Amino acid sequence: MPENGGTEFFHDLRSIDLSSIDLSDKLDYLLTADFDDDTVWPNSLPKEFDIEKIKNMANLNYMSKFIFYKMIIWLECMDQQLFLLQ
Repeated sequence: MPENGGTEFFHDLRSIDLSSIDLSDKLDYLLTADFDDDTVWPNSLPKEFDIEKIKNMANLNYMSKFIFYKMIIWLECMDQQLFLLQ
């Protein structure tokens, strides 16, 4: 297991080749890991660890935050326009 990145609560697996490591029993380790599209995964992963599902959830989380902040800005603009009309 890569030990040179992260802390005891977070593991940095970004851009690391893990293809030669057996991760089939390392679900807890993987759930606290940060990875990216350049991470090379082994064939032996826990069945509960679905990389594509995690990526999709991360994208949905990002998009929901983006939409939320966009709505806040829109509401602030509307509030400002109402203030100027008074």
